[in-house]
Amino acid sequence: MGAGCGSQTCDPNAVCDQGGAEHSCVCTAGYEGDGESCEDIDECADADLNDCDANATCENRPGSFGCSCKAGFLGDGRSCTGVDECQGANTCDPNATCINQEGGFGCECNAGYSGDGFGCGDVDECADSELFSCAQNASCKNTFGGFDCECDPTFAGEGDVECQGLCEIALGDSSVCAGDGLCRIDGTEAVCNACVGGFTGDGKSCTAASDCPAECDGADDVGAVCTGDAGSRTCECASGYSGSPGSCTDVDECATDNGGCGDSSDCINTDGGHFCACKTGYARDGSGACADVDECAQDASPCHPEATCENTDGGFECACPDGFEGDGSVCTDIDECAEGGGNDCAANSSCVNERGGFTCECRAPLTGDDPSACYCDLSGFWAMRQDLDTCWDALTNADITAISAGSMEAWVWELHRLSYDGDTIVVEKKGCGSDNTPDLISPLFGGETYSSYVPDGVFDDLPLAKGVDIAESGIVPGATFTTPPEAAVVGIDLGDDPLNASWPAAHDLVNAEGSAAPAWTDVDGDGEPGLTLWPHLPSETTEAGTRNYDYLPAELSAVDSSIVQRAGCVSVATRIITHLEVEVEDCTEMVGKVINESSQGRVRSCTLVPESAWDSDLTCNPDDWPASDAAERCTSDHVGVLDDDQNQSQKSVATFKLVKIGSLDEDVTCTHVRQKLEAEMRSAPTITCK
Repeated sequence: MGAGCGSQTCDPNAVCDQGGAEHSCVCTAGYEGDGESCEDIDECADADLNDCDANATCENRPGSFGCSCKAGFLGDGRSCTGVDECQGANTCDPNATCINQEGGFGCECNAGYSGDGFGCGDVDECADSELFSCAQNASCKNTFGGFDCECDPTFAGEGDVECQGLCEIALGDSSVCAGDGLCRIDGTEAVCNACVGGFTGDGKSCTAASDCPAECDGADDVGAVCTGDAGSRTCECASGYSGSPGSCTDVDECATDNGGCGDSSDCINTDGGHFCACKTGYARDGSGACADVDECAQDASPCHPEATCENTDGGFECACPDGFEGDGSVCTDIDECAEGGGNDCAANSSCVNERGGFTCECRAPLTGDDPSACYCDLSGFWAMRQDLDTCWDALTNADITAISAGSMEAWVWELHRLSYDGDTIVVEKKGCGSDNTPDLISPLFGGETYSSYVPDGVFDDLPLAKGVDIAESGIVPGATFTTPPEAAVVGIDLGDDPLNASWPAAHDLVNAEGSAAPAWTDVDGDGEPGLTLWPHLPSETTEAGTRNYDYLPAELSAVDSSIVQRAGCVSVATRIITHLEVEVEDCTEMVGKVINESSQGRVRSCTLVPESAWDSDLTCNPDDWPASDAAERCTSDHVGVLDDDQNQSQKSVATFKLVKIGSLDEDVTCTHVRQKLEAEMRSAPTITCK
């Protein structure tokens, strides 16, 4: 329910405007309507209402919006820069080239491969004569990503340069064949063990013989050879031929027992001999036998680079590993991050597809080394603003109402420095003052009525104090948690356990056990122990429920109980025990309630304001504390009036907002806090302590 505003009741998302003749409700920024009813404005529906980058996604939020860079871009959402995936992880095939594109990347298979770039298979160049060129008597042999040229059976050489017949090579080597030797292929090599017709010898050495019979003169029968000594020459069919001279015919050695080539070879019949050609998947070993080739051990595997290769007798088998699909000659990455892809990333993490698998990363703005336990990066400086509503009963001393009943609203600021590792928030903080004067010193402290304000400069100079660590794991947007009770102590040293330490019983500094109270500390460095409150003058009588009280009664008249002495500078110590009920709106903003469990205050000393100065503002610098013409220190009785005898009841409630305003290495001050979360004008309380 909203606050009252004249004859209207304002929407919770509206404020009361008192600028005109009549009060009216006005919707706050981010909302629209007549003030009594305010609807959220969808800034994302109108590009003029948000400043998200063109490569960002706009997310509407109550009263505001957020920007986050799209996939392939990095930045804060207001400015997004493209990521060059080609310089890091991408899912292109190993046989492809990555091409960076705006907001992503593309893949193109390299020469010798075909596919979409994410799965590239071998191109069979041998199936297209325009894609290969081999020497004469050589054949194209496809390889993964290319091809080789191999000389045909019974030929040798470099297949892409020149292939010569085995007998052609042998006849050019006198150690193998004489120039007139009869060459034949004997299984694996060329041999000469006879001479052509018209010559005699062992094939390595041949002599012309004019007395050879006509059948073996080499003119008609290439298989007939001349044998015997001069004068008794005869003819016979050479090895590898059968029949009679003049009609010697080639013997087909392959017709019997595969020519003796064995199971791993194919027998090829040749004139006068035969050739044993190793079958596909076999090659000659050191003994000349055809042995299985381990294709998987070759430098250029016949399988896709990401496939497993298993050697078999005379061949191999390819298989794509987990994370891929295909037959092993082509392996295409499975996108586990696609719908139904089977990734097991936690709710607060994002799936990042990788070649052959995936990883889980904390979804921005969450962070963490363990993607199953992502958390907000809360480390940094935070501005806190509390919306405080305080009310108090009238204080009556004898016949005079020294302080009327009343209430007060104020914005109260704090600067927090948080360090969070996902399990524990380490807290340092300090107060940064209030928009309302007098500052909230009393009646926050039950039973104490002194009131005053503290200049902003005092807070700016104070160091951060260690707060209570908050053990809370995995804080994410939408999380709620309650902080442990914490004692905010100013002006006095309560030792290592300020939450449970005894509070001094009175201004005479004796605690509840009757022993000496803890030592006071000079937190503001003005030479006087305690926190010095400055008077806010001229003094005005507090009107019940309508205004702050801003004077400090130190002594009343014995005749009519009127105020005859007023305090100027007042040195105080305070302890406020609170805890927070926190709701995390996002990783940069938290809201909730401040629960005030107890408040205590002590006055240590003060100065008196002469009546002639009741209408003037005074300062409380170090020179104001020693007794002088400008200042007179209060007596113990005066301090007692301020410290002991008030018995005033009060109640306060507060809501708060915490906003992240800087990183841990930045220089952040109370000034930044007050600028980030400025006070707002209100005509009626947004909360009530009644």
